[in-house]
Amino acid sequence: MANKKSVNEWEEVFKHFDKNDSGTLTLDELREMLKSGDSHVTESQIQVTFSFFDGPEGDKGITLEEFTIGINAMNDTVKALEEYFHQSDTDNSGSLEKGEIFSIITKAYPSMTEDEKEAIFTSADEDGDGKITLEEFLGVCT
Repeated sequence: MANKKSVNEWEEVFKHFDKNDSGTLTLDELREMLKSGDSHVTESQIQVTFSFFDGPEGDKGITLEEFTIGINAMNDTVKALEEYFHQSDTDNSGSLEKGEIFSIITKAYPSMTEDEKEAIFTSADEDGDGKITLEEFLGVCT
């Protein structure tokens, strides 16, 4: 969901989906936002996203401020993941080979088995070409 939209564009998105002009997004309004377009977001992902944006108070409504803070946090996370991807692309091929992915997984989860690493790699490699593109990497990490 987070991308290169400006603050004003995100504010317009918020207002568009705030159907009752309450100044907050309900779970149903967020669901509609997340399912718009070609999104295949699951109900559990919607619930997690709502909790993420709703903040520590958890008042069952996402204010524009909470929404903006959440979008900025998501953008920061994506930037960090992009940097990590490029650092991990040791051969500068623009994609991560199996060995590079296994190295990342081993750093994060040293006790993970080779079969578990293989399962992660296979699920991340959406097009089955034996490499993980930045888009595939972000899809798995976010």
